[in-house]
Amino acid sequence: MDDIFTFDTPQGAEDARHAYDNAENALSPDLLTAIRRYERALMANDTATLDDLFASDPDGIPVVRSDGRGMLVGHTAITAFRKRRKNVPTRTLRRRIARQLDESNACIVSQFD
Repeated sequence: MDDIFTFDTPQGAEDARHAYDNAENALSPDLLTAIRRYERALMANDTATLDDLFASDPDGIPVVRSDGRGMLVGHTAITAFRKRRKNVPTRTLRRRIARQLDESNACIVSQFD
């Protein structure tokens, strides 16, 4: 388990608010390393690293950043948002669900409180 987030995952938990993380088992070591680097940069508000790690609209399809307040579409919009944000986000990772799509791509959905 990485040292940024901790999870308390009770076996057979019925409460949807209980933590869950399958990234260690679902991702290749290289992708797990990349997601940890991204999460560290996110929590430190390291905009240079985030800009480097966030895809730059691959294949002409814009990348998307979304949260409870809305959605940003495109690398340029996401980079501008992060540069304007002065405070480091404070949150607790509740769930991270990962699915490896191929050798170098995965879909990871994280829920924060």
